[in-house]
Amino acid sequence: MYKLKSYLLILFISLIFILSNCAKQNPLEPVGYSKPGSVNNYVYVLNQPFGGNGYVSKVNVDSGFVISKYITAGSIPNDIIAYNYKLYILNSGDDTLQIYDIVSGKNEYVNFPNNSSPEIMDLYNGKLYVSLWESSKISVVNLESKSIETNIKIPSSTSGPWGVKVVNNRLFVACTGTYISWGNPGNYTDGKILVYNISDYSAVTNFNDITNANGLTADDAGNVYCAAVGQYNDTGKVYKIDASLNISTVLDTGKNGNYVEYDNNNSALFLSDASWTRGTDGVYKIVGSTLSTVYSTGNQWSRVKFAVINNEFKGMVCNSAGELYIFDPANTGNYTKYTVGNNPVKAIYANY
Repeated sequence: MYKLKSYLLILFISLIFILSNCAKQNPLEPVGYSKPGSVNNYVYVLNQPFGGNGYVSKVNVDSGFVISKYITAGSIPNDIIAYNYKLYILNSGDDTLQIYDIVSGKNEYVNFPNNSSPEIMDLYNGKLYVSLWESSKISVVNLESKSIETNIKIPSSTSGPWGVKVVNNRLFVACTGTYISWGNPGNYTDGKILVYNISDYSAVTNFNDITNANGLTADDAGNVYCAAVGQYNDTGKVYKIDASLNISTVLDTGKNGNYVEYDNNNSALFLSDASWTRGTDGVYKIVGSTLSTVYSTGNQWSRVKFAVINNEFKGMVCNSAGELYIFDPANTGNYTKYTVGNNPVKAIYANY
């Protein structure tokens, strides 16, 4: 009898211990959530389906596990950034910045003016610099207060701010310029790259005659690169602006490159081509003045965007196929393909 009572006592204590530990766990943790401090390799893919709300897919590139619809975004989501266990999503159709807390699973929103069309953003010192394409402004969003701190008005000599990048305390803005018929050859004028001081948002200089300026990126040395689409007739160029604000042409690409990223580990530029009117889309690698094909989709309607992970080109998304490609950095001809969603437009890396 004494032994039976001892066993029952031990069983009772063990049960209390198990229940107390269970009570400490958060039942609201979202699927795929990684606790702060854990190290994983994830890629978040922003999907922009035709009609309805967008959504984010989450891919564990170590296990290959894919959560196709990790969270719901808004209408026409166009850009995403991961920072401090939060996902920041620009919903162009809703004119909102969606802030998703990965730990709590809750959303907060910052509202831009109606019909302003927020498109691209860059994160710098706790602030997001957001291009408002329709209203020709740059909104500066303070992430601590979750509010718009100020708006920078684009000069009337150009329009359509798209790419934004902050480098060496300067804000670079790529403006597509005025267009008559979107996506058609010969219709773009007044494209520019604008430069501002971020201390007071005063204008520093303009670079004119950059036809249909789109994506911006930078290398570790502080050089800024711009992908200019041109007139959608294979007249695209990639420009370089050095730290002294001297501009030069890296390459007449013979493509309609709209997004560009820099691989610091291998000193290479990667250009995404959106053909629209001819040929096939793809991702191209630029080293010096040499352009080579990394991947061609075989479909002129497959817009391709990509990701640089830890300073090295490792992935891309293909819109029409709904796929994510993770490349072998040593040999970009080798890749792993994941089916992620409907019309993915951007892929980003995070270790949570």
